[in-house]
Amino acid sequence: MTHSLLPSSLNPMPKWVPFNLHSSFSTPSRTQILSYQYFIFPSILRACSGFGDLVIGEMVHGAIVKNGFAKDSVIQSSLLSVYGEMEFLSYAKKMFDEMTVRDLASWSSIILSYVENGKSNEGLEIIRLMVLECIRPDSVTMLSVAEAGGVLGFLILARSIHGYIVRRNIESYGSLTTSLVAMYSKCGDLMQTRGLMPDAFSLASSLSACADGGFLLFGDQIHVHIIKRGLFNEFVENLLIDMYSKCGFAELAYMVFDEIKEISVVTWNSMICVFHQNGNSVEAINLIDQMKDLYIDTALTDMYAKCGDLLTAQRVFNSMPEKSVVSWTVTISGYGAHGRVNDAISLFNQMMESGVRTHQIIFMNILSAFSHAGSMEDGKFYFNLMRDFAVEPNSEHYTCMVDLLKSWW
Repeated sequence: MTHSLLPSSLNPMPKWVPFNLHSSFSTPSRTQILSYQYFIFPSILRACSGFGDLVIGEMVHGAIVKNGFAKDSVIQSSLLSVYGEMEFLSYAKKMFDEMTVRDLASWSSIILSYVENGKSNEGLEIIRLMVLECIRPDSVTMLSVAEAGGVLGFLILARSIHGYIVRRNIESYGSLTTSLVAMYSKCGDLMQTRGLMPDAFSLASSLSACADGGFLLFGDQIHVHIIKRGLFNEFVENLLIDMYSKCGFAELAYMVFDEIKEISVVTWNSMICVFHQNGNSVEAINLIDQMKDLYIDTALTDMYAKCGDLLTAQRVFNSMPEKSVVSWTVTISGYGAHGRVNDAISLFNQMMESGVRTHQIIFMNILSAFSHAGSMEDGKFYFNLMRDFAVEPNSEHYTCMVDLLKSWW
């Protein structure tokens, strides 16, 4: 029975083919063909792929069929790889469709063939079918998928690929981690070509990949970009600390920590873990003590303010060696709740001068203070000021303004 992939006739062997292959295939006798051993064909196929000539591949394919090895899964996978490497995708796909058993290697091979031949969308469609058939991709498969994600340059796709690898616990050391970093890098380049700039969330994905692979140089470049564009937030800061820690540079992680104006409990814990994991027990204990003092002082300030003892609350607040955004918030809230509008505004201005980022709760306390005092113009001024600090008003801010307007009328 004639194989569907074989040519109607065998063409003469090109003169440039090496002597050993020429002598083997130019005038094959049946005795010679029948003497080929099963284990020889994969090696011959790998050698043929280097020539990039379809005729040679078809000749070997013909010998395989005549010897009864055409249905063997190992031979089929080798043929699939050869056709893919020689950029004959139609032959590769036909070979794939006719395979009796499609194992992980054959799925990975056809996906790689499409991606390497500039058909990334088709490659991603095949992996979708692969997953639907309950064949679980491994790190080799995901190498091709990550390459396809980088070629297409869509960040949402890159995140989906990265997320799939994490959720499925696919080994992501070495080559795969490098491919993920390259994928995010290509996505960033293509975004800039399209007139878009990566945001903090985009860069956070890249930082995560750098941390997993220990790519300090690339992580440094992302850090510089974050500084230039002012893309810092708590999520990015924690990822920078994690990235430097996993790259083995606890001192660089602490430099990031030390520059943070508003240190949350999560960030404190991240930095303490960095010192502990890097064997710096003394520094970890010191940070725990600092953290404990900060949160105790904040709780005391809040307690005295709510009890109306604003003088003691202010003294505790002033004694803090480091003031968190929570410390500023509870003190300003205390003044506002007791009608001390001028003191609340003075403290708010000090907070701005110290470089601490403001947020919705602080503005709500300020507006509430103006509402109680009936200070219409001041209330309008600080309500409009929210947008200058990129703070979006919510229902509570609008409620404060409605109360302020009611009291003014």
